[in-house]
Amino acid sequence: MKTTKMLAVLLSLLVSSILIQLPELNFAEEKYPTKAIKFIVPYAAGSKTDVICRKVVSIAKESLGQEIIVESKEGAAGLVAARFLAKSKPDGYTMGALPSSPFAISPNFAKIDLDPLTDVVPIIQIITNNQVLAVPFNSPIKTLKEFIEAGHKRQITASSPGLSSTEVALRRLAAETKINLKIVPFGGSGPSIMAALGGQVDAYAGGGVYEYVRAGKMRVIVRFTEEARKPFQDVPSLKDLGYNISAIGFVGLFGPKGLPAQIHKKLEEGLTRGARDPSTTEVIDSLGETFFFRNSEDLGNYLREVYEQSGKEFKELGLGLYAKDKK
Repeated sequence: MKTTKMLAVLLSLLVSSILIQLPELNFAEEKYPTKAIKFIVPYAAGSKTDVICRKVVSIAKESLGQEIIVESKEGAAGLVAARFLAKSKPDGYTMGALPSSPFAISPNFAKIDLDPLTDVVPIIQIITNNQVLAVPFNSPIKTLKEFIEAGHKRQITASSPGLSSTEVALRRLAAETKINLKIVPFGGSGPSIMAALGGQVDAYAGGGVYEYVRAGKMRVIVRFTEEARKPFQDVPSLKDLGYNISAIGFVGLFGPKGLPAQIHKKLEEGLTRGARDPSTTEVIDSLGETFFFRNSEDLGNYLREVYEQSGKEFKELGLGLYAKDKK
């Protein structure tokens, strides 16, 4: 009997102790944020993604009531930034932007020490990158139909910044239309675009052509991405032309896994305000990208689709981990 009473007393004290500590455990979340927040960008300062993100967080900080410090973590097409976020403390004081590559390319290109679906948590999507097939403005090829016709008569060439979802989409198009296509990879979009402008290849597949289109140096003959705003909204996509093919190109904002729900909600609300502000859309348009918003739930669902679909495409085309020369 004494043992039973003693256990009851101990249990009561334990419950009381937990109840007393609960407000202390939630205090940090209720008061969040109480200091500056670090925001990671996967590209160099001054890049399109950097400029857009700085605009978003400059408005979001008004809602959050704290400074947001932007810091670059370049490398491996966003994988360096993804690793940094995944290893960060999930207290709401580190978040950042990630492109599509860690979800659609990196897991299929090589074995990586990161699970992009579980090691980072989505907050919102802010843009879709305009991924296109473009030719020099004076090229005799002015439409996708003419590009395909040329590919039936001879080997047609396209430059690429490197293995990307745009290159995967172009390879799928070549297989479906049975054209004789050679893709020539270059180190980044700049050299790839210059190769097309210099006549080394017939076309360029990728992003970053807005300034060349605006200057009248390049012509976009088809979009690989489905969503588009000016200056590409009048250019047909592959799906518009009857091909069930598209490329994946986006920038989303993420936090480390284990981010408390209350903090996640505050971040989503603040960043949504920054992303949806008309001045942010103006910046995105001026840089030749497309504003496209997804909330955390929709982005999470989309990422799972992207991950699964890209894996199937790499396997079907024998790319990356599925290349024949891989051991």
